[in-house]
Amino acid sequence: MDKKLTIGLFTDNFFPAIGGTEMVVHQLATALTKLGHNVYVVAPYVHAKKFDANLPYNVIRFEALHVYWNTYAGMPAISFKAKKQIKNIDFDIINTHSNAIFLRLGIKVAKQKNIPVVSNVHTNFREVYKQVWFLRPFTKCLLKRLAKSLNKSNKIITICKGMIKDMKTWPCKTEEINIIRNATEYSKNNNYGLLRKEGQKILHLSQKDFMLLFVGRLEKYKNIQFTLEALSKIKNKSDFKYVIVGDGEYLLNLKNLVKKYDLESNVIFFGKADHKTLEKIYARADILTLTNVFDNNSLTILESATFKTPTIVLEGSSSSEEIVDKQNGFCVCEDANKYAEYLSQIKSSKELLEKVSSSAKETLSRNWEDVAKQYLKVYLNAIEDYNTNKKRSD
Repeated sequence: MDKKLTIGLFTDNFFPAIGGTEMVVHQLATALTKLGHNVYVVAPYVHAKKFDANLPYNVIRFEALHVYWNTYAGMPAISFKAKKQIKNIDFDIINTHSNAIFLRLGIKVAKQKNIPVVSNVHTNFREVYKQVWFLRPFTKCLLKRLAKSLNKSNKIITICKGMIKDMKTWPCKTEEINIIRNATEYSKNNNYGLLRKEGQKILHLSQKDFMLLFVGRLEKYKNIQFTLEALSKIKNKSDFKYVIVGDGEYLLNLKNLVKKYDLESNVIFFGKADHKTLEKIYARADILTLTNVFDNNSLTILESATFKTPTIVLEGSSSSEEIVDKQNGFCVCEDANKYAEYLSQIKSSKELLEKVSSSAKETLSRNWEDVAKQYLKVYLNAIEDYNTNKKRSD
């Protein structure tokens, strides 16, 4: 593509906090920059000047209020420096990765500059609102409000078919929704054997240990408590280690559950892991666990697959869309007894696990440059449609 775009990625969630949306925005911005485009990430201010200076793209920070944990609420009304920066940039397109303040800000900036806006929906917000007790009664109203903002976009991008089905009920303009699945920054051409040995050393495991893995924020909605319940049913029948990588406000609750289920010798709370350490942990794992209905096309599924580690997911969840049971992953119903039984079956069938592991690597691993090119197609279509409609109205 000859035309080089100036792109604004607006997000409520960004570094130094770590999560799915943060990583998607970072990887997309990096890939678009490598392809020669001028990228600005617009996000809340979280004392990250030194951090931002090391990123390969531009970052504009708006003043923000710390709400809780790693969550900040942007305050555009008092962000005079950031607004001046935005005013002086000739954006070709705005792409929002937000459901709140920066979604509305992105739409407002696009309107002021007379350019199109593309909005991403990464998360199943129906489940988000249902998880928070004081938001639960207002779920329908909140989804309607979100849809009202999204419907002002020229195009919408989401990451799985299940989200489109749910978004229809908000209701969103489904004819403008495109599916672009996530990717991974890890290379398929990795030294798997060496990385697996190094991961084993880091975790102080033996070669015979059957290792289950969770990677992500430690929140109640991640449903790690379900996995612990299932593991408690096979702790006397099977040798295994469950490594939990990440941090979050639910950590103490999980530690208490580990004590309750007498799993102290089986569960390892690793804490946060950097990029290089995480690839070694992925390589050492035998199975990644993902037992919530909240995540859509989780990055961890793609990342672990790159290191021949398949995922066990819940049947019917959005994360199960690309998983074919016993082919490139494992699917099971949300029943602790059946989940535990299935894990035991997988552990006892090395031939099946090896076949599924190899297939996961071949079918689920994607790189960000290819995904960024899909985004560019949507951007260019949005720009073309916008300019055509503008000429008709002149």
